[in-house]
Amino acid sequence: MLFRSNPTSVNVRISVTDAAVVPPAFGPGGLVIEDITFRKYATDIWRSAAGNNGDHRDWTFRRCAFIDSHGSGMALGPGDVVANCRVGWQGFEGFTNACEAGGYTATQTITDTEVCYNKRARYRWDWEGGGSKFDTPTSGTGLQIRNCWWHHNQGPAIWFDLNTTETSASVVESCLIEDNEIKAIFNEITNAAGGTTLIRWNEIRNNGTGSVANNGGTAASSGDAATAVDISNSRGTTVTANRIEDNNHAVIVRDDDRSPFLNGCSVDHNSIKQANGQIVIKYRPGVGATRIATCGADWNSYWVTSSSSVWNYNLTTYTFAGWQAARGGGGLTGAL
Repeated sequence: MLFRSNPTSVNVRISVTDAAVVPPAFGPGGLVIEDITFRKYATDIWRSAAGNNGDHRDWTFRRCAFIDSHGSGMALGPGDVVANCRVGWQGFEGFTNACEAGGYTATQTITDTEVCYNKRARYRWDWEGGGSKFDTPTSGTGLQIRNCWWHHNQGPAIWFDLNTTETSASVVESCLIEDNEIKAIFNEITNAAGGTTLIRWNEIRNNGTGSVANNGGTAASSGDAATAVDISNSRGTTVTANRIEDNNHAVIVRDDDRSPFLNGCSVDHNSIKQANGQIVIKYRPGVGATRIATCGADWNSYWVTSSSSVWNYNLTTYTFAGWQAARGGGGLTGAL
């Protein structure tokens, strides 16, 4: 081992143990963990100090703190419930999960929880790292996230990814999502089998305005990384009644020609405020451009302080007046 400095004058952090609570085998759930702080564990990626994804089920965490571990903060198993917890300062990410294990599938619920300052080590956020990266249950009521505070993560705050077989109904509602260096909500390649994702009643502000280029990953200033709400190649997503304010870019709905492809995304009744002349809302098709015609942007209120703020549909940039004029075709249904 080489040290750049004399180790007698440098604090060197070494691993001791990677977990405090691990079940001996996957079996009946029901464990309750409450009023405990787990700090400075040598967790690996996708590993937690208490429970590691598919090694358990139906655990309840109340008033716990997961602070300053090497890998993940919480690695949820199917059926887990998290309430009034704090998950912060992890090297890798705040939350990871497995929604199915041993043939068992169940809803996961996260409420009244703070998730902050995650991805302190040099992981690439665009591979994974930040506030969370979730699979979503294939059936049932899906992943439920309510009344949480997501802030100052050095990657996406809430990232749904890679469940193309789900039929469940996931929800992100009544959360404050602010000051994350990359996206606030990233819904990627989900819901091919008829599931839905509902994003409503959230306050989403000041996201995508940082740069983590020197801490792993692409800087926020580069396109999609800087967008607060990013719906990518997903189906059945509704973004409604949110306050989306002063982010680098506001909303992008895109198809990059990856299965399950974009379909049925509605962005409606939101208040969208952009002060920096960047993208307000953008609908970007893949090669199969007709798929974007299933997506609408109706009844939103747009607040802009720069004439250079843009609306974009099907690779065409519009002023607000042009956007209004185009609303009757190409999937921009209803009034704006």
